[in-house]
Amino acid sequence: MLLSFQRAHRGFTLVELVTTIILVGIIAVVVAGKFFGRGGFEEYTYRDRLLASLRLIQLNAMNDRAETCHQLLLEATRFGVPNLNPCASSRGYSGDYFSTPLEPNRSADLAGESGRVVYGFNRTSGLPADIRFDGSGRPLAACFGGCEITVNGEVTLRICIESEGYIHGC
Repeated sequence: MLLSFQRAHRGFTLVELVTTIILVGIIAVVVAGKFFGRGGFEEYTYRDRLLASLRLIQLNAMNDRAETCHQLLLEATRFGVPNLNPCASSRGYSGDYFSTPLEPNRSADLAGESGRVVYGFNRTSGLPADIRFDGSGRPLAACFGGCEITVNGEVTLRICIESEGYIHGC
């Protein structure tokens, strides 16, 4: 009796072995294409960085009791957060916001140093755009009422900012 019990649980069955080989083969086919070139990965990286920056600006605006202007400046090939309070100044986009000193932990994010990734903005104002948030997290200025930002390259990805402040990939 003991001998038959050991024999039944000695290894994998043929069905388990074949199933495992088929699953590994399917995963290899799907994942292998991702390793041959950067096609499309750069866009996802920049979209995620832009999403994180937008959410950080929004959280700062909601948590800051002072009347500080929290905004993200978006151009065709970069975005960033200026150290100065540009909302209070009359300085327009004729100057380069990114040449002004940035906070040490924030910097201009150059999209696609290879020049393959550019940003787009769906409002009539176009780029460059300043995206600001009020104390409730709702978008103001160029994005008032909601807007859509695109990250264009080999793949086109979209970021939606809804009128009530929900920021997501769409």
